[in-house]
Amino acid sequence: MIALLVATTGDGRAEAAPGFRSTNLHGWSTSVEPGEPFTDGLETLRPTGPVEIVDVRMDADDGLRLLGAKLVEPGRPMGAVQHLYEYPPSAADTAEYFGSPSRVRDAVGATITPRTAPGGTPDSWELLLGLEATRPGTLVRHSIVVTYRKDGRLGRFVIPGLLEVCAAEPMPARCPLPGVDG
Repeated sequence: MIALLVATTGDGRAEAAPGFRSTNLHGWSTSVEPGEPFTDGLETLRPTGPVEIVDVRMDADDGLRLLGAKLVEPGRPMGAVQHLYEYPPSAADTAEYFGSPSRVRDAVGATITPRTAPGGTPDSWELLLGLEATRPGTLVRHSIVVTYRKDGRLGRFVIPGLLEVCAAEPMPARCPLPGVDG
């Protein structure tokens, strides 16, 4: 089961970064089996000009490991994919959700530029994170940190994307909800 959580603190905005449009604090939860890689999507990047992605990291509990990061070009048939039970995404999933395997690339080293969707609205690049719970338990990712280069200068964009992972074998139907399930 996948649950979407929405929360704000303060103004609920991402750390200021001149290379990207900011995003609000948000989060969701999912259930997985320990040791099984999965793809966490939903996060999008909207650069304000050409930027090179230098590094992608996350602030997370021990036991939640980042396996890699990929980008999907703007113009995806589906707005964003929240969760896939594998990483990297299979060729079949890539074709179904992203239109073509050629639309998916490694995030680190990629240069991305602003894009405009039909109708003139800004379009975004989807960030796909490969994750693995290395032990059972409830594990939390607090944020994603994208280091980038714009106009020869390094910057850091912090995405306040919370993720609660309930890792158990067999995979539970849902994570217990604090204050609701005791």
